[in-house]
Amino acid sequence: MKKSVFIMVMPLILLGSIKNSFSDAQSVLQENVDNINRVYENLTNKNPPCLWIHVRSQEQMMVIKKPEIEAWLESIKLDDKKIDLRPIELVDSGPKESQLRFFFKQDINQAEQFLKKLKDSLPLLQLKDFSGQYENILEPGHFELWLAPETVLKTP
Repeated sequence: MKKSVFIMVMPLILLGSIKNSFSDAQSVLQENVDNINRVYENLTNKNPPCLWIHVRSQEQMMVIKKPEIEAWLESIKLDDKKIDLRPIELVDSGPKESQLRFFFKQDINQAEQFLKKLKDSLPLLQLKDFSGQYENILEPGHFELWLAPETVLKTP
């Protein structure tokens, strides 16, 4: 009688053990999948695109700092990421024409999106590719808007 109980109970014990092992293995597998997903997100999610604006006069600076202009610039999204508007810089020299500059080949699509969004306010704006020139000091997603002298940014 004891042998028959043992024979009947043993498969249940083994089944419970297998179920626990499967549950442990499933837990480890899920943890690995989660780790892989985190690594992938870190590799593919860049910081938000940054926009540095370079102006040539105090008048241009005042226009850019108008709340409605700043709000409009900050509302621009590239690939569903809001622009990180950096401090405006007053410079003594720069290009003769207004330029939107990008510095990494992989940013070309965002640069073209950006150009389209800025064209209504800056119809003569040109896109300039500086990739390969500053890659060791800048990061992908770095954009610069250089306003030519006498350029007036129109309210969108």
